[in-house]
Amino acid sequence: MAAGVLLLALTACGPVNRGTSIAEDLEDALRGAPGVTSVDAGGQNPLPWSGTATGTVLLDPDADPADVAAAVALAEQQVRDADGDLAVTVVQDVAGTATEVALAPDSWVWADLRAVRDAAAAATGEGTLAIRPTSATTEVEASVADPAALAPVFGALLDLPVWRAGTALAVTAPDGAALTARPVDADATAAFRALTAAGVPVRSGSLNGTAGWLRVPPEHEAVARAALDALPGDLAVTVTGAAPTSTTGPTSTPAPDPTGAPRPTRTPRT
Repeated sequence: MAAGVLLLALTACGPVNRGTSIAEDLEDALRGAPGVTSVDAGGQNPLPWSGTATGTVLLDPDADPADVAAAVALAEQQVRDADGDLAVTVVQDVAGTATEVALAPDSWVWADLRAVRDAAAAATGEGTLAIRPTSATTEVEASVADPAALAPVFGALLDLPVWRAGTALAVTAPDGAALTARPVDADATAAFRALTAAGVPVRSGSLNGTAGWLRVPPEHEAVARAALDALPGDLAVTVTGAAPTSTTGPTSTPAPDPTGAPRPTRTPRT
């Protein structure tokens, strides 16, 4: 009797090497599925009956969209079944633009992600796009090979109607320049659109909910400030024609005016 109870208890705990078992389940579910090129997964088993796993699913660039959607749905189901112990990255490279998606139980639907990827591809023709859900937000990161494509790609992505509340967007270029919106919201979109409509080239910047900065060519500073001052909303934006003192992207701070005067800042309207 005691042996039977012990066996029942051990069985109820699940596989002894839980991480390895989760990885094998992912590979069994996705390997050979239509549209899937390869599945690579591995597990970690720090203690008996516990563990985690990670996996990468590579999709065929020419796969039928219905097959891609079905494969992603299978991967998402594996993530849900693992109850937080499985992280899966799905990768597809189409027309030179690679989309990398870290799946979570509440991650974006693949159709929306394809729209984001296709907009980036249309604006630049090449680059990468990564979508990484976290506990607080969804991070969309795009990179462009040509610095001149930075602003067009950022604008094209902002214009998409698929953004979820709290989503952050970051587009980077090889020279270290970056444009970010944390989060993507109506004020950030309106500010960038206003400068685009005014013919102002935006070199880099960060729009962070209630405040931000944008770097433009010095000869466009006055036009940029006028365009931003005409906007409603609560986003205060500093416009600078100087390069940031730091090249750390979203946290960069605009350089001070050479004369020592503070940079003019658009203040929120009351």
